[in-house]
Amino acid sequence: MSPTATTTTSGARGTSPTARAEQLRSHPDGANPFVLGRRRAHRFMAVMSLMLRGRIADAEAAEERS
Repeated sequence: MSPTATTTTSGARGTSPTARAEQLRSHPDGANPFVLGRRRAHRFMAVMSLMLRGRIADAEAAEERS
């Protein structure tokens, strides 16, 4: 499927923001490809939380070394 092909909200994963914006412009009454939904939003927040915990641990370890 090409990145500009019409997809559902869940199928928009993997397409560029530009392609999703074009999808929204070409089908303004269709599903919004930028809406994540609960499951994907929770996954995103879990990944962000893990990344932040890692950065905090790295900063604390660097502080202990100095």
